[in-house]
Amino acid sequence: MCAAISAENTAGKWLTKRGADPENLIVFAAYRGNWEVMLRGLFTNRLARNYLAGGLGPVETVLEDGTVLPFFETAAYSPAC
Repeated sequence: MCAAISAENTAGKWLTKRGADPENLIVFAAYRGNWEVMLRGLFTNRLARNYLAGGLGPVETVLEDGTVLPFFETAAYSPAC
């Protein structure tokens, strides 16, 4: 069984911003040639665990200022110096 892409996760949001129909996002395997989608999909994998922030779901983390971000956005996050 392949993982369906939700319009609410980071891959779904990225696709819909680029014109994809949110009702027809299909599955990650359909986008296996698109590294942008697959990278975002990696960070929404239900088997991925966030061992740095206990109690949260496996797809998000809390920054020092209390902001809750999805894994992908956290990896790309660059705080002001």
